[in-house]
Amino acid sequence: MEDTLRQLWAYFEYSPKRLAVLLKMQINIKKCSLQLKEKSKQLLVKRMKKACSTRWLSFDKSVAALYQEYEALDEDGCATAHGLFNRLKEGKFLGVLFILKDVLPVLSHLSKAFQGGSVAFSQVVPMINATKASLEELLETNSPVQKFLAVLESYTNICEDIKVSAAQQQQLYCLQEKYITSLVANVEARFASSSPVLAALKIFDPLAVPETTELGFSVYGNMDIATLAEHFYQADNDTSRRTEEANYLQSGTR
Repeated sequence: MEDTLRQLWAYFEYSPKRLAVLLKMQINIKKCSLQLKEKSKQLLVKRMKKACSTRWLSFDKSVAALYQEYEALDEDGCATAHGLFNRLKEGKFLGVLFILKDVLPVLSHLSKAFQGGSVAFSQVVPMINATKASLEELLETNSPVQKFLAVLESYTNICEDIKVSAAQQQQLYCLQEKYITSLVANVEARFASSSPVLAALKIFDPLAVPETTELGFSVYGNMDIATLAEHFYQADNDTSRRTEEANYLQSGTR
C-alpha cells in the first residue's frame, strides 16, 4: 500500500501535464465550472500526497487524498500508468484503503495533540487511552470493512474490474483485525514506560489540586512526587526534602 501511494504521488507530482489532467477531472466530476478563480479551484481539488511509513500524519493525508479523488484518477495508456491502475482496481487494495481511511485519523489526532505546542499534563494519559478505545471500537464493530462492502457496488460502476470474492472478504476482516490489534499494542508499547510519569505530571496542574479543607489534601501528590523523583532523580535518596518541596508547591497553588 505505501509503495503504491508513493508511486502514485510521484506519477502526478513529477508531470505537470498529468497533474493538470487530474485536477481537471476532479473539477469536472464535482460539476464545477472551469472558469473558477484559481483560489476557488484550489479549495475544490486535491493533489496526491506523499506517503511516509514513519509518520502517521503524512500516511493519513496520502490515504485521504486517494480515497477522496479515486474517481478522478484515469489511466493515460503508458506502461507505468497501466501497472499502477491495475493495482488500484484490485478489490483487496480498495478494501485496505477503507481500513486505513478509518484507522489513520485516530492516530493522526493523537499525533497532532502532541505536536500542537501545548499539552495539559492531566490530559496525556486520557488521550492515549481514548486512542486505544477508538481503535478497539473499530475492531469490535468491523466498521471499516463493512463500510467498504456496503459501497462496493458504486465502485464497480466506476470500474467493472473491481470484484471481491468471499475469500477476499474474509482476508480483509483478518487483515483489519491484525492491523488494528498491532496498532493498539504499538501505542501501548510506545507509552508504557512513560505513562506513569506522564500521569504524575498532573500535580503541576493547579486546577487539579484539592481545596485545603478537602479530605486527602495533606497527602495529595505524594505518590506522584515519588514517581517523578524515581524517574528524574534516581541518585537522590532524600525523600523528606522532596516531600517538603511538594507540600510547599501545592500550598502555593491555593
